[in-house]
Amino acid sequence: MKTKLSRLIMLALMALVSIGASAQYVVCTGNNVRLRYGPSTNAQMLKNSKGQPVYIQKGQSLNYLGNDGRDFYNVEYNGKSLFISKDFSRLVNNDDNRRYTVDKNTRYVVVNGNNVRLRYGPSTNANIYRDKRGAPIFPTKGCMLIYAGQTGDWYKAYYDGRIFYISKKHCYLK
Repeated sequence: MKTKLSRLIMLALMALVSIGASAQYVVCTGNNVRLRYGPSTNAQMLKNSKGQPVYIQKGQSLNYLGNDGRDFYNVEYNGKSLFISKDFSRLVNNDDNRRYTVDKNTRYVVVNGNNVRLRYGPSTNANIYRDKRGAPIFPTKGCMLIYAGQTGDWYKAYYDGRIFYISKKHCYLK
């Protein structure tokens, strides 16, 4: 009896560990993407205190809360449960514990130039982030990336669910 109980407890603990290791988040794949209060393009859009729509930019990540089963992901933004279209986002499994939360205290790296390179290390000699064809990928001017730290003259920021380095010459901290 003790052996069966021990096995049952061990299986339950293993299940809990595996659930925690498979955290997911949603990465925005388009620019100026709207968040909505319901899973429909007819649902009310999220607006700021001035009544203007709040837009999510390419590369920005949101905590994944669920799936409407069709066209939208349920995500968390500033503590609110909202929806983002699957046409402009993708679900990412987070197997390396780089999960982060966006809230009112989140700091951003704002890109203030064109063709700003995302690098894998804090150096102009570090490799540049590229697409599958080998073309460089540049965040758009004004894009706000979630701040992840800094090293010397470089900011670390999340883009497309990964951490990259951006020269402080081409961006600022907000």
